[in-house]
Amino acid sequence: MIWLPFSRAHYDTYRQWFEDTDLNKQLGPIDEEWLMHVLQEEDGQQYAVFHDNVMVGVIGVKHPFGAYNQLTITDIAVQPKMKGKGIGSAILSELSHQYPGIERNRWVAYVALSNSPAMAFFIKNKWVQIKDREVADDMIKFVPESLENEPTDTNAHSSL
Repeated sequence: MIWLPFSRAHYDTYRQWFEDTDLNKQLGPIDEEWLMHVLQEEDGQQYAVFHDNVMVGVIGVKHPFGAYNQLTITDIAVQPKMKGKGIGSAILSELSHQYPGIERNRWVAYVALSNSPAMAFFIKNKWVQIKDREVADDMIKFVPESLENEPTDTNAHSSL
C-alpha cells in the first residue's frame, strides 16, 4: 500500500464514496469545508491509501502533542465496493509504519456510540473499549488490546 497526504486531487474520488448510504451515515457528509480543514490541518494528517494505483482507503489521525501525547485515529474509510476484503485492517496495521516512533501504548480511537460498524471493526482488530469518565457520553474510547490496562491520556476527543 502507498500512503499519500490527502490532497485536492483525491477529493472527487473520495466524495463519490459517500454515495454509499452507510459510509455517508457514519462519516459524512464531506464537503469543501471538510476538504479545506484537511488541507490546512497542522495537528494531524489525512491520508489517501492506494493499492495497485487505486485509492482504497482514507485515514485521518491527530498527532501527539502537548498534553494529548497520543496518536488519535479520527476516521477510517474503505472504498465501499471493497468492503469486507481486509483493507481497513491492513491500513490499521500499516499505521505503525507511518509513525514508527510512536509506540502503540500511545494510540487511541474514539468511536461514536451510533457507529456500530466502527466498533465492530476495532473489536475485530483486537482493540478494546476503555471505560473513561472524561470521554463524552456519545463516544467510546478504544485502545489496542494489549494496552487495555496501561494508562493513556484521555484529553483528546475525535470521532470515527
